[in-house]
Amino acid sequence: MVGLNDKSNCIHLIDMGLSKRFISHKTNNHIIHKHGKSLTGTARYASINSHNGEELSRRDDLEAIGYMIIYFAKGGLPW
Repeated sequence: MVGLNDKSNCIHLIDMGLSKRFISHKTNNHIIHKHGKSLTGTARYASINSHNGEELSRRDDLEAIGYMIIYFAKGGLPW
């Protein structure tokens, strides 16, 4: 993504390295929920489900984004 601004030119990079399908291309159904997974991503911003070893989903992405917004707004997280 490229963002243009009057003050500066910015290039925004998005890392899709941890992305995965949530619909199985074989069965066309939602992926099976799994337990006992290892932590994925940065522990500071990871969702509670990630810390508990649950299969990650879109809700966990929203939770992680919320943590980042709090971090940017407050300058830190309470943990």
